[in-house]
Amino acid sequence: LTTTPIPHWPPDHSSNTSPKFRVRPLRGRRRRCNRRPYRKLLSILRVIQWATGSVGRHAVAAVHERPDLELVGALVYSDAKAGRDVGDVCGIGPVGVTVTTDPDEIVALDADCVLYMPQGEMNAMGALDDICRLLASGKNVVSTAVTGLIYPLSLGAKVVDKLLAACGSGQTSFHATGIEPGWAAEVLPLTMSGLFQRIDSLLVQELMDYTTYDSADMLFD
Repeated sequence: LTTTPIPHWPPDHSSNTSPKFRVRPLRGRRRRCNRRPYRKLLSILRVIQWATGSVGRHAVAAVHERPDLELVGALVYSDAKAGRDVGDVCGIGPVGVTVTTDPDEIVALDADCVLYMPQGEMNAMGALDDICRLLASGKNVVSTAVTGLIYPLSLGAKVVDKLLAACGSGQTSFHATGIEPGWAAEVLPLTMSGLFQRIDSLLVQELMDYTTYDSADMLFD
């Protein structure tokens, strides 16, 4: 290494301080550049939104705000929503994507991932069929639809085998999640555990105001 003196600025005339030095690499050696914490993405991920209810509408808004994600399709269950812009359906203004009620159109789309977010608890095996069809078509799936799919083995070995077969066929992956379970009872406590020297017990309670929850089926059926 060689060193080059750099004059101190502003100059200090009150004392005879020695000049500061900056280390420079020898010529011919590649310099190591400072890397940003996030690398520039090589491509934009194409995303499909399946269902635009209480959860799906927030997902649409979040995807639309991300520069690394592109919303390319959306499925709805209501004929009143069919043919409309998904942004208008979700209250964020038009985004240039028209919704459909036809699952075949969604499966035929070229996309990297599907956000599968209908009310799947009322027909868990039907939701599983949808998810496996999407996985086998070459699309990764993230879902909040069926609580049991957060830990698929809780629904039985046949469910696990079906998911594995679909992922293997499409060379895809599946991730089920949610606020509770999926985050509040698992991820959050584990993260906070680092603050404590000792944990004797853990209690997680879910309290929610459903007075504005826009889903009569979920509330009463």
